[in-house]
Amino acid sequence: MKAHCGVLDLGSGNGIPGLIFAILRPQWHIVLLDSNNKKALFLDSFCKINEIKNVSILCDRAEVFSP
Repeated sequence: MKAHCGVLDLGSGNGIPGLIFAILRPQWHIVLLDSNNKKALFLDSFCKINEIKNVSILCDRAEVFSP
């Protein structure tokens, strides 16, 4: 039985390396966290257009984020 993996990309910016992990490892759940709303909206649009389903995008500061 394979273990599930979760990854947090803190300060995602343009999504690297988080989006790369999401594409290469679809069984992993990736959380992309960035405090910049424009960047978070870009990441959300990118994932929807490319049908990347194992990603969650959060727009918040790392200091207040709690899983």
